[in-house]
Amino acid sequence: MIELVLQPGEQGGPGGGVGDNNALREFLGSNPFSAPLDTLLPGPFMIYLRYVQLLPYDFGEVRLNYPLFTGDFLTNPIDTVAISVSIESRRSIEELTVVNYEEETEVEIEDEFHASLILSADEMTPEQDWTVNIQYNQEDIGAWLYAHRSNQERSGYFMLVIDPGVVDTGEVVPKYFTFVLDRSGSMSGNKIVQARQAVLNCFDHLLDHDFFNIIDFASDVRMYGEEMRAANDENIAAARRYVGGIEAAGSTNIYQALTDAISQDMGEDAANQIIFTTDGLPTAGQTNPEIILRDITNNNEMEARIFSFGIGSDVNEALLAGLSEANHGISIFFDPNEERIDRVISEFYRYLAYPALVNPFVDIPDEIEVDSLYPLELQDVSAGRQLYVYGRYDSFGEVDIELMGQMPDGDTTMTFEEMNFPEEENGNEFVPRMWAKAVIDYWLNYMRIHGEDDEIIERIIQLSLEYGILTPYTEFGEDDGDDDDDDDEDDGGRNGIEIPRITSFNGTISGSEVQLSWTIGGSSSNVSFNIYRSSDFTGPYVRINNQSISGYSYCDNVSGSSVIYYRIEIMSGGEGIMSEPFRVGSAPDQFILSDPFPNPFNSLTRINFTVSSKERISLTLYDLHGRSIATLLDRELNVGEHYVSLNGDKLNLANGTYILQMEAGKQKMMKKLVYLK
Repeated sequence: MIELVLQPGEQGGPGGGVGDNNALREFLGSNPFSAPLDTLLPGPFMIYLRYVQLLPYDFGEVRLNYPLFTGDFLTNPIDTVAISVSIESRRSIEELTVVNYEEETEVEIEDEFHASLILSADEMTPEQDWTVNIQYNQEDIGAWLYAHRSNQERSGYFMLVIDPGVVDTGEVVPKYFTFVLDRSGSMSGNKIVQARQAVLNCFDHLLDHDFFNIIDFASDVRMYGEEMRAANDENIAAARRYVGGIEAAGSTNIYQALTDAISQDMGEDAANQIIFTTDGLPTAGQTNPEIILRDITNNNEMEARIFSFGIGSDVNEALLAGLSEANHGISIFFDPNEERIDRVISEFYRYLAYPALVNPFVDIPDEIEVDSLYPLELQDVSAGRQLYVYGRYDSFGEVDIELMGQMPDGDTTMTFEEMNFPEEENGNEFVPRMWAKAVIDYWLNYMRIHGEDDEIIERIIQLSLEYGILTPYTEFGEDDGDDDDDDDEDDGGRNGIEIPRITSFNGTISGSEVQLSWTIGGSSSNVSFNIYRSSDFTGPYVRINNQSISGYSYCDNVSGSSVIYYRIEIMSGGEGIMSEPFRVGSAPDQFILSDPFPNPFNSLTRINFTVSSKERISLTLYDLHGRSIATLLDRELNVGEHYVSLNGDKLNLANGTYILQMEAGKQKMMKKLVYLK
């Protein structure tokens, strides 16, 4: 049985164990994890996953989105899909709507506080996720405390949820709005039309005592007004004409756009709001996400709230979420093919229609000894959004908890009576992990802004291992129960046996047939092979043989392809060793050194290059004085696309500019690299 355990180490970016399959990495998203593929043996196996997720809450509506869609990675229908969901609510359920797979879903509403759903299907090829919307009543302010304390010798854990409901909180505070609109080339077509309409819709909600400005950006950044303008009829009419003329073209200079936004003279005693919309990654100006996050947060002297809208799948969600979280705002991500930009932003305006409780503070009486309250700084409380406070406690009893903050008409205090911190509570087992995740998330975001800290990293690793939470500093791997394996790397083998590897490969196309052959080095006893094919060097690669191959050749049938890529998996001792991609078909006509990505970089960057004939290839990194810093590669390579990774941390690079040189025979090519830590 394979058992993967959490251990210190690096995830290696999105996808963890998916290797070089960039398509799978993109499909999995920004923070998944997976087992290394060489640990999965042929035959049936079962995977158990247990996780805790805080579902999105929007004006009483909670959306359950269960991931079923597998893209192009599912080769056969799923035999049986069976999902059971039980709902137990502290507020009455007003409506329950199954968005996807309605016919396959059985719904039972037991009473106003309990419901259940069962999704059941056979031979299913999921084309979308399973989505269920639950609408709760939210007439009044509500607060609930969930506690867990199973061991009286250890601290208990609690999660306090405060829901402001929809209530009239009095006079509306003046607001200063800055609409930061992405007009880069990727926003062309319907995106820019809808984004313009979103800003126009927002104008409809501005009040007489509000102020506004517009910043639209691509490679360059334009500011509509030199200063914030009063939201009167004349100014709004002129701004409408300006917005109507915004067209999409160019790159994406996020850094300068937000720098200009936070540098404005906004209101001292007003609510300063930046509504930031983008559909891409930072590609112009400063492109390092950590520097963008740090500089914008540290220079936000007017304490403007940043509300980020990420359009589509090409945005850096960690950057946008970090900007909003660090600057007391909200981040929203959506697919423009499913939801209109103008509708999403217009609905968001409901949060701003009611005054927020600014600079909130939760006061728990001293008789309940609490510590490790997170987050350390609470976000403003807005109608339609919930406030979460996590902590530990050592004494028990019922107390009144107060929520204090600033309203437009002065300071206010809300009291929530008889909140129970139990001496023993074996239920709510999710609470300790939610607390640990809140601590980890807070310090990860802190380091994005202030830089890495060894003590914080050690604390994150400790919490990660104790509570089973994957972080950028931990990974899942096989628990072999033996730490004395230092000698394995010295001889390149396992237990003194050299690991088998592909030493040569040949592929020829004749009509629709592709004849493949290869040789291996190292141990050749009890080996078999699997063949994976792709139309692209980066994948995805799909296994094409039904049964393992015992020989050293294979005939594939492909029609209409002049270039095909193959990877060979060597099965040895129950483990799989995957080869690099091999190209079959028309050879490239020249050597190519592609631009490293990302560049600038702060840790890892990938260097792709193309070899047009079998040649000895060297990749060398130089500083600007011409001194050799490191040799990244120096060996003979086959025809095709290749890559190497450069780790600036391991090379102890100093911040600055470097030159990467590739030599292929008598040819030399160079690229500039910028390292920013």
